[in-house]
Amino acid sequence: MPGKPEQQTILILSANPKGTQVLNLAKELSEIQDAKERAEQSRYFQLEYKPAASFIDMQRSLQKFRPEIFHFCGHGSGQAGLLLEGEVSQRERISTQGLANLFRFFRKKYPGCLECVLLNACYTTVQAEEVAKYIPIVIGMPQAIDDRAAREFVISFYDQLFSGSTIEEAFELGRITMEAYGVPDDELPQVVKSSVSNNQANSESIDTDNVIDVNASVETIQKPSSLLDLDSPEGVMNPNSPFYLLRPPEKKALQLVQERTVTLAIIGPPQTGKSSLLYKLAETAQSVGKQSIIVDFQKDFDATNLTDSESFFRQFCATLSDALDLEDRVDEYWQSSLSNARRCQRYLERYILTVIESPLFLAMDEVERIFDSGFRSDFFAMLRAWHSLRAIKEIWKKLDLAVALYSDPVMLIDELHQSPFNVANEIKLGDLSFAQLVELNHKHRSPFSDIQLKRLMDMLNGHPYLIRRALYLVARKDIDAEQLFLLAANDKGPFGSHLRLYLRRLDDNRELRQGFLQILRSQTYPSNPILFQLEGQGLVYRSGKKVLPRCQLYADYFKEHLYD
Repeated sequence: MPGKPEQQTILILSANPKGTQVLNLAKELSEIQDAKERAEQSRYFQLEYKPAASFIDMQRSLQKFRPEIFHFCGHGSGQAGLLLEGEVSQRERISTQGLANLFRFFRKKYPGCLECVLLNACYTTVQAEEVAKYIPIVIGMPQAIDDRAAREFVISFYDQLFSGSTIEEAFELGRITMEAYGVPDDELPQVVKSSVSNNQANSESIDTDNVIDVNASVETIQKPSSLLDLDSPEGVMNPNSPFYLLRPPEKKALQLVQERTVTLAIIGPPQTGKSSLLYKLAETAQSVGKQSIIVDFQKDFDATNLTDSESFFRQFCATLSDALDLEDRVDEYWQSSLSNARRCQRYLERYILTVIESPLFLAMDEVERIFDSGFRSDFFAMLRAWHSLRAIKEIWKKLDLAVALYSDPVMLIDELHQSPFNVANEIKLGDLSFAQLVELNHKHRSPFSDIQLKRLMDMLNGHPYLIRRALYLVARKDIDAEQLFLLAANDKGPFGSHLRLYLRRLDDNRELRQGFLQILRSQTYPSNPILFQLEGQGLVYRSGKKVLPRCQLYADYFKEHLYD
């Protein structure tokens, strides 16, 4: 590459921890290697690769190779950070601030290294903005990204880079490729630039609409000085975030988790803060001397686990021992002829609860994933048995339980006397009140006027995620309030990705689509099972004898885009 001093090192670090969605990371590496072999000027680049990487691996690789370009492929989790491999294959969640500080350390120690950081994982714009305080060019993904789309971006990016293009030019072609594959604008990667280096590549060729300059002055980009202090609305919220709004049900849950032998059922539609509350509860449990585990049914179980009873219960036990950094002894406890649920119970009682010294707070998230399984009732009956065993065996008093779900438990359990939910403390999370909206607006430095807040409430009806997204975008000056109202129901507007996701789900399910159309047109009940699913999806709510779309935004958008 013209002007290049000998070779540049590209360090590719990947992680696909046990229990997370399986990614074809080997394919991604193969595509990069193929691009290098095809390229005209590949001699200017040296590829180094570290698979199944932990945070310590990342440190050691940065120390050893001192790369000019660092590429991460794997899983991101928004404000909560990146997921890396841990010791004995457990997951490590690396915080955004910790990641940024690591890059700051090596950038300072070895001037000239780390000119670019590419975070090819879901919800990594948050990390990109923080890392860009210290690194000249950082690329992140603002939304969940399809495995194939991520690879297509990488292919185009490295094809250009290895052919002599600048990083900015390579990034631009990568975006164009993703657009060609139908990826919406608000899901395309972003490049975040700072002025920490005088050796940045020429950026004239890039579309500045896709660039965030984290070193620009307030006068230049008209963004608040606290821009980087804003929490992204995507993913799990940091339990210590100043934007975390404690509603009465959450305060009740935080009080209960400080007690012994508590069972919590956290119920609410999608994107009402259930996962964030679980993380806050886990942190609170640790503060009072408990160990805590969050079993995520979305990330910790694959398709096989969710269709086969033995596979599911074995994986459940393995996940617990893995999270507690204990030896996996599942094979030993599966030698008996007992049922899978009974084997799982014995694993906890005779192994995990016996070995650990402090009480254990066990939280379960996204449990809806087992609702269609043949062992759903067995699993919930097992949890009810664990709750009841506290009154009989002292060792079970070491266990606290919390289950987050979006549905009314009555609809899920065939035998109510076997349900853990009718003996649990019920924590119901719903939409925000107007007073809570006013408080959140204040926390964001009041980007909406009083009149605009009333309009926002009328449009979103307190939907927690949509409210946070609106406040975040307007506080950042990504869009002004009037533009947000004007484009709200637009496919490419501020809520476009969210609305299109629901539209795809409805298009794929004729019964749900017909039921929702009935509600939109006549506000009458579809059949109970369909109504139950629509409520669980967070699309509708009951108001007296009527069933209504959850918010006016849904009514406006789906009346125009949903067809028989």
